[in-house]
Amino acid sequence: MILLTGASGFIGQNIKASLQKKTEVITCDLNGGDIYPTDLFPYLKKQMIDIEGIIHLGAITSTREKDL
Repeated sequence: MILLTGASGFIGQNIKASLQKKTEVITCDLNGGDIYPTDLFPYLKKQMIDIEGIIHLGAITSTREKDL
C-alpha cells in the first residue's frame, strides 16, 4: 500500500493511475481523497504496518489560504 498526498493535482492523478495498476493506493487530499489531512496522523498510527511508501505531493498553492 502506498500513501499519496496531493492526489487531486495533475501530477498526483497520473501517479495514482500508474501506481493503482501495481498496488493499493491510499490518497490524502483537501479536495477529496481517502483520508482528509487532519485525519492523516491517527490513520498512520493505525495502519503504518501496511504502508510500503509515502509520496508527498500535497501543497497549498494559494497565498491567501489559512493554515490548517
